This record gives sequence, C-alpha cells and structure tokens, in this order.
Amino acid sequence: MTGDTGRVPDGDPVAGAAVPADAELVARAADAELVARATDAELVARATGAELVARFEARLHTVLLHGAAPTRLAVLHRAATEQLGESVELTLRAECALERASSPGRPVLDSLAAWLDLRERAGAALPEHHPTLLAIRREYVHTLRRRGEPGDLDLVVQLRRDEVELRRRRPVNAHRLGVAVADHAVALLDRARYGAFDPHLKRHEPAADLAEAHRLIGAEIERRGSGYGAGHEVTWQARLVLAEVLCARLRLAAGDPDPARARPALDEADAIRRYDWWRHGRHGRAALRAQLVRAEVLTALGRTRPAEREARLAAVLARRYPDLDLGRPLLVLARAQAYRDPAGALRTARAALRERRLRYLPAAHRVVEAERQVQALSTFPPPHAVRPRHRCKDGFARPAGRRRARGVTCCTRRVLSGGPARRVDRCVGAHMSGVAQPRARTLAPGSFLHRLSPADRDELLALGVSREFPAGRRLIREGADDTHVELLRRGFVKVTTVVQGFETLLAIRMPGDILGETAALTRRPRTATVTTCGRVVSSVVSRAAFERFLGRHPGAALQMGAIMGERLRWANQRRADFTAYPADMRVARMLAEIATTCGQPVDRGILVGVALSQPELASMVGVADVTLQKALRALRRRNLVRTGYRRLLVLDLDLLRLVGEGSAVTS
Repeated sequence: MTGDTGRVPDGDPVAGAAVPADAELVARAADAELVARATDAELVARATGAELVARFEARLHTVLLHGAAPTRLAVLHRAATEQLGESVELTLRAECALERASSPGRPVLDSLAAWLDLRERAGAALPEHHPTLLAIRREYVHTLRRRGEPGDLDLVVQLRRDEVELRRRRPVNAHRLGVAVADHAVALLDRARYGAFDPHLKRHEPAADLAEAHRLIGAEIERRGSGYGAGHEVTWQARLVLAEVLCARLRLAAGDPDPARARPALDEADAIRRYDWWRHGRHGRAALRAQLVRAEVLTALGRTRPAEREARLAAVLARRYPDLDLGRPLLVLARAQAYRDPAGALRTARAALRERRLRYLPAAHRVVEAERQVQALSTFPPPHAVRPRHRCKDGFARPAGRRRARGVTCCTRRVLSGGPARRVDRCVGAHMSGVAQPRARTLAPGSFLHRLSPADRDELLALGVSREFPAGRRLIREGADDTHVELLRRGFVKVTTVVQGFETLLAIRMPGDILGETAALTRRPRTATVTTCGRVVSSVVSRAAFERFLGRHPGAALQMGAIMGERLRWANQRRADFTAYPADMRVARMLAEIATTCGQPVDRGILVGVALSQPELASMVGVADVTLQKALRALRRRNLVRTGYRRLLVLDLDLLRLVGEGSAVTS
C-alpha cells in the first residue's frame, strides 16, 4: 500500500532490521542542522555585539559633544555596564567621563577615592599604555593636585615625572607624550608657587623648579609649533603655561623687578587674550588666566592701579566657571589693593580665604596661602606694600607706575615696551606726595542727618542696617523698583543718569546725606544711579520704617522737606548758570562749589576728596570734553587749580570764585 510504505510495524522483526540505518542517517542530518544553527547564532551574536559597541560609541560621543552632562553620562554608563560588562574599555571610558564631569561638584576626598578605584580596575583590564588608562591616571593625579595636602606637591611632581618616563618607554604618540611633559611643567610651577606653604616639602628651590619648567614648556612649544602650527589651540595652551612660568619667575624678584623680564610675560598674556577672543568670541578660560598673569606682573612692577583693574575684572569673570578657583583672582586683587587701600585689600583677602575653605581641605597649601595673606594684611602697613619709587630730576619722588597728568614735563625714562627714551609728564600725586589725603567729615554741614537732633538721628540709624562698600559699587540703580533709602554715614557718592546712551553726572552726595528718598516717598522707579567714590559706610532703611519715623517726628519730616527744597534750588541754579554764564565761568563756578562742599584743606590748598573724571565734570557742567580741557588749561596757567588722574587740587579758592563771577580773566 502506498499509504503505508513509510510506517514500520512495531512487532515486525524484518522491518525492524532496517531501522538502525535510517535512524543514523536522520541523526546525522539533525546534528548537521544543529551545528549550522549554532554557527548562525554565534555569528548573529557576534554581529549584535559589534553593533552594540558601535551604538554606545556613538552615544558617548554625542553626550560629550553636547556638554557632558553628568546625568546623561550616568545613564549611559549604567547601560554599558549592564549590556557590555564592567571591565570593557568603552564602559571604563564612559566612567572616566562621568567622574570627570562629577568631580568639580563633589568633595575632593570622594573624587580621589573614586579615581583611585577606577585606576585600579582599569589597570587590571587594560594595557599599561592604553589611551583610556593614560587619561584615568592623568585625572587621578589632577585630583591629587587639587587636594593639596602637605606632601602632595612632591608626590604630584614625582607621579608626573614617572608618567613622562613611562610614555617615553611605551609606544604612545607624540601628542600624549607632550601632554605629560606639559603636566610635569605645571607640577613644577605649583611646587615653586606653593612650596613655602607645604611643611612636608622635601626641598623648596623655586628658582630651580621654575627653570626646569621653563625648559620643558619651551621645548614643548617648539614641538607643538612645528607639528601643529603656531596658531593651533594646543600650542596656545602651552604658551599659557609659559606665561605663568615667566610671571612666577618675575615674582621671585619682586623686591627689584626687571622690566625687561616682565615684557615677555605681558606679551604672552596679551597674545593669549587676543587669540581667545578671536577663537571663541568671548572672554574664555584662557583669557581669564592670561588676565591674572597681567595683573600679577603689573603688581610686581608697582603699577597697582592697572593691576587692580585687571584683577577685579578677572574676579568677576571667574564666577562664570564654578569649577575654577575663585580665591586666586581675589588674592591677586588683594595684593594689588594693598598699596592703595589696605582695608579693602584685607576684606578681599578674607573673601578669598572663605572661597578656598569652601573648595579645599583645611590643611591644603592654597588655604594656607590665603591665611597668610590675611595675616600679612592685618598689620598696617602691610609688610610687602613698599612700592618702588622713581625720583625725578626736579627732586619729587613718584611711585613707579602711577599715571601722570598732561602738560608738565618731569623726567626722561625708558618705557616698558623697550622703545626709545621719551619725555613723560609728571603726576600731580608726585607734587602732592607730602599732602595728607582728605578724610570724609563725620557729617557734612547742612546734610539731612546733620539737621536732625542727636536723639532723632540715633533712632533713625537704629532702624537701618549698616553696610560697607568699596569704591565703584552701585548702591542704587536707575530704573530699579526698590524703595528703600540709604543714609550716607561715611564717604562720598556720585549721582548719575543716562541720557541718550551717555552717562551724566548730576550731583555729589556727602556724609550725612539721604539717598533714594524720591522713590521711597513717591513709590516710583529710581530716577538716578548712585555709585561710591571710595570706601563708603551707609545704613539702609526700608520705606515703611522711614515713613513711620517721619510720622512720629514732625521735625524730621520738616527737615526732609527742606532737603528736597535745597536740591530743587540747586538744580534750578544749574539751569540758570547754563543760560547766563559762558562755559569757562561755569567750569570755575562748579569747581569752586565742589571744593567748598567736598574739599579738605591741605598745605597747598583744598584737595577734593571725590575721584571725578573729566568726562564726568564736563557732563555736570554741561560742556564738551574739549571745552572743559581748555578751561582747565587756562585755570592751571593762572595757578588756580592743579589736576591729575581723577584728582583736583584747588590752589586759590577765592580767586576761583572771582573767575566764576566774571571778575577775573582766565586767559
């Protein structure tokens, strides 16, 4: 039967004799099929693993390209650990990126433990010269450098030196070797900078460390310049290290700095700032470090005012980067301020100490540096605040680096740029070097606080909170909606407004004056900006408390009305002067009024205690800058005034008043 040919009866012995041969053939065929299927599955598994690695590679590249957010890196690392394994190179690389992104926001000891564990696991899974392991070892030493405990300076230098030797022995490319060389130079620079604050340092030879760092980074700049080009970013990174090394070598000779040595450091810093602006279009990290180099060099040369400006800007810009050490720009600013404002320098140094205590361990050498800076500035005058002086041929001593007034020749000196000798002008401060600086009077006569009775004055001041401000701080901003009042207790402030994009000086307020009363009483936005002119102490009183005080004290309310009336009368007088007097007479009248209200009698006349620029004076008088300069030149020829950088000395106040009334001729 055709239908039964394939079936074999169970009890038929003849049919049962043919079964083994057929079963063997079937078994062999089944085995071959299983083998084929197993081979195909293995190939599929291998293909899937390669695709998975490629997918994780792409995801890691994307995350790093878009800012390396720690959250996204943590998710990626967790997925790579689950699907690829903990010891796979890609997983270790993702963990390295995660630790690098998370370390700035964690305690340094936690970061150091995490890097140590990662270094051990990567060392067991990867070859000694693998790029991922090299990066992990580098980050571990960087975290050790950030810890900065006693003994870490020597340890970091040793580890950096060992890394250079390792990369020279193993087959790594020239770029990775150059990175290790640059790191070694930075470690030597740190030991030269902070070695005096490390009690466990084996040897402190800053000159030798800086010379070795200069040699290493100089050779690295030549290699990068020939390999990548002079305009490549990696070349500029090495040049930034060179600028810091040159600055540190200059600071070693701070007692007698050599301007020829300062020129290369300034040139490097200026070039780096220009490059950073050209490449990024903004003030980046490299430009910030270069600005600190400029500030330190200028401070070592005694040019404290430009150094203070550079350091102050660097301290403001450093707040953009939470992973940077804000204490360093503040300490540089404190050193620049120490020559001119020791009290302000002490406050700045204390702020730097607070920042470093938040960032570093208590025994770290950077914290010790800030503590010693505070101790040094606590003594008055500071031990290091001995400015180099320059003696002119006419016998006047002028601090080196101070700005000079135009129109009076002094002596011949060679400029810092190395150009030919030229005639320079004499600073008014040189000829007033023996004149004591004016001190702000306790309360100016006619001011609001001066008009109050002692009991009312004490009650009003008790309602407020006393605050202290350095020079250049804005107490009140034009257009703001706040309604408190400021009671000026010490120092001077200037009141300005912006008209068609130009800042105009409206008035100068003295100790005892009240500020912001218009917005407090009318509950309207601020009409002007108030900026401090030097150290200022004021008390801030809320609008509600001030109104209740005026309600309880009718006499104080009457004096408040009198003050507002006086200010209105003064504004009307300025308008009348603008229409009734020519420009030179208005300048003389304004200078006489400023000297009367803000001046302090000194040996040679009346020294105005408010730092005003010529554009501010011109805006206050209502004349052009050129017109003001012409009027001041005429007054200087008559020996009525003497001007300098934001300084004014009135030599004959009575004659100046006559000039303002038209009773004397200025030309």
